[in-house]
Amino acid sequence: MCADVSITVNSQRMMHASSLCSRTAAAAFLLAATGLFSFAVNQESLPRERLHGVLSHARLSPPLRGPARQVRFSPDGTLVLIQNESGVLVLSREPIAFRLYVGARDVLPARFTADSKTLVIASHFLQVERWDVLSGKESQEKKLDAPDGCLTAELSADGELAACHDPEFKLRLFRTATGEQLFSERLGPKEIDTPIMWPRATGSAFAEPVGFGYSKTFQPLVGRAEFGVSLAFSPDGHYLVGEDSRGEALAVDTTSGKRINVPGSAKRRTGGTLCFAGTDRLAILDGDNPEDSKLISFPAGESLSRLPIAGPRAVLASNPRYLIVHTPGQRGAAILDLNTRMVTNIASSGDADIRDELSASVSEEGELVFSRLDQREVSTRFPLPLDPLPPLRSASVSPSLEGLEIALRGASAVFRAASGQLVTRDIDPAGSWWSDDGTA
Repeated sequence: MCADVSITVNSQRMMHASSLCSRTAAAAFLLAATGLFSFAVNQESLPRERLHGVLSHARLSPPLRGPARQVRFSPDGTLVLIQNESGVLVLSREPIAFRLYVGARDVLPARFTADSKTLVIASHFLQVERWDVLSGKESQEKKLDAPDGCLTAELSADGELAACHDPEFKLRLFRTATGEQLFSERLGPKEIDTPIMWPRATGSAFAEPVGFGYSKTFQPLVGRAEFGVSLAFSPDGHYLVGEDSRGEALAVDTTSGKRINVPGSAKRRTGGTLCFAGTDRLAILDGDNPEDSKLISFPAGESLSRLPIAGPRAVLASNPRYLIVHTPGQRGAAILDLNTRMVTNIASSGDADIRDELSASVSEEGELVFSRLDQREVSTRFPLPLDPLPPLRSASVSPSLEGLEIALRGASAVFRAASGQLVTRDIDPAGSWWSDDGTA
């Protein structure tokens, strides 16, 4: 889901842009989001933009949509959650209908409470909101004690617990409803000997980083997706697995609030991930080599089987028989059947989920798709609305304004500026550069 975008070239802005660009590339453009989500008002009835000095105007066709960061069935199976960079959408399943939309950028994966009646949303600064799904109103707001934010944070499956790696490299565990701190331990040095370097422009609409910053603390990396430390709760919230400053795995028993031993086979990972594959099983995925991916018991550490897949991110589906794995450079998600060890690819935009034998995903065309795994066929397609445009990762135009590249996190496309027609798509570029009108 992503808002429609209109391309507008403004004559007055062009002169100012020419002083900033190279001598052969003078351009300026305005990206206006015109498709705000609304239950009562459709896009055609929204007020038109008021611009001056317009030379041309075109609507992107098809509109650029960011991938679904998360697709999830509610615990009772009656609702489906779809989350992207702009916000969180909740729909009922039978019949398919809109129930709730919360505009929320740069937040953690949202959770349903165990009774499926409440949606829990938290930011990287652990501002926690609870929304009543039936009424569509916010029922509680709580600020947890994380004033400096989190390098990495995660909510438990029912939203009752929140874990945070803060900039001083403390791992902290909270109850989201009360703010009670259950665990806190420093996992690395407060300051580092060698300053870290980070691109200043990451996450903004520049074609490339505009300079770098240096810091002896981790504070500049709060909430940035490139910080590579992971956190994972077991499905019942009993265990939390994370990493220390050396990249070695650690585990916390959330009931007692104490650290527990981590099996030696799970101590270190190489660009992959640790993911619970049940309340007492841990999947260890290598980043590149399936030969090094495995399934172990937890916390005992007994080796159970090899896993024929690799990837940097995985999540247990609502049906715990399946693991949803995201592999680098590939569109959609891979489904690993933990019983048969068979892998099935789903053509989707981002994440997917499975309840019983029914999968839910979002297509690149912006449709919610339900498919039967046991019948290998699509059972339902439902068009999703366009919602607000999230922050751009990059945006650039060709020297003569013929081509326009726009990138969101996880999606990028090149359009013809005059007509708005799509030229090509990409998955997740870091930036874009034009050498001439025909080459980007």
